[in-house]
Amino acid sequence: MSSTLSEQAIEIIGHSLAPGTSKQYKYYLTRWEEYCNGKNIDPYKATVQSGIEFLTELYHSSNIGYSAINTARSALSLVIESDSEKFGSLPLVRRFMRGIFKLRPSLPKYMVTYDTYIVFEYLERIDSENPETPLKEVSYKLAMILCLLSGQRNQSIAALDINHMELTEDKCIFFIPKILKTTRPGHHLEPITLKRYQTNQYICPVTLVRLYLHRTSKLRNNATKLILSYKSPHCPVTSSTLARWCKEVLKAAGIDSKIFTAHSTRGSSTSLAYSKGLSLNDIRKAAGWTNNKTFAKFYNRPIMKNLSETILS
Repeated sequence: MSSTLSEQAIEIIGHSLAPGTSKQYKYYLTRWEEYCNGKNIDPYKATVQSGIEFLTELYHSSNIGYSAINTARSALSLVIESDSEKFGSLPLVRRFMRGIFKLRPSLPKYMVTYDTYIVFEYLERIDSENPETPLKEVSYKLAMILCLLSGQRNQSIAALDINHMELTEDKCIFFIPKILKTTRPGHHLEPITLKRYQTNQYICPVTLVRLYLHRTSKLRNNATKLILSYKSPHCPVTSSTLARWCKEVLKAAGIDSKIFTAHSTRGSSTSLAYSKGLSLNDIRKAAGWTNNKTFAKFYNRPIMKNLSETILS
């Protein structure tokens, strides 16, 4: 990114990044500026060699692995170019990163995923039709079922809005007008369609949405987001709150929440759908991924089974 650009232009370019990515990049770009100041280098006109030496210093001065250094590499790609090619794409930099991976590899967090049916069996026991069931339990159940049946991030579930919803006897469709992490020019998340599950009304998403809307109708105070806090003043929940709820549900269902985070619902549900024959294209469209490789590389995991329980069941 040229240092001759105006502050206004740089600010607009900064908005091209997702907030979380921007926060990560800011840390390493600050360290990059400090590194350059100490060596009398213009951070916007530095050489490729200077960028690699900076990454080398990060490797030796901090106990960080491939993933963190790769984030720093991506951040430097915003400010270092060589013959119009981004820093991170240069052959020498790519070879350097392969060396970092060999020295401090970043292995997949999940080699397997849990059996989603275990979670559904737990959710089935929460009687959402009973008005005496605490709103907290109903809210937790709705959040988890929406995550599992949509394959979406908590960010997407938090964005669900009843003003952009079609609810019929047979299905519930959500249109999300908000920019999400996966949104880019010409590509946005397709409508989330949840169909009625007649076999078991206790885990039917359409039935549950209808019951939840009835339970919260007098608590909304003009709030249009679907999921509200079960505590007064019942404000719309954030994605971090939904993540905490989902993690508590996993723990209550007997899933090791120290290993599996709330985001694991995305991989667990889509892996199950794939094992049951849903095509890669359908999974990609539903989950909002750019291509099928994303699912195959980061989310598709064998479902963890116990030998003795499988035999007895």
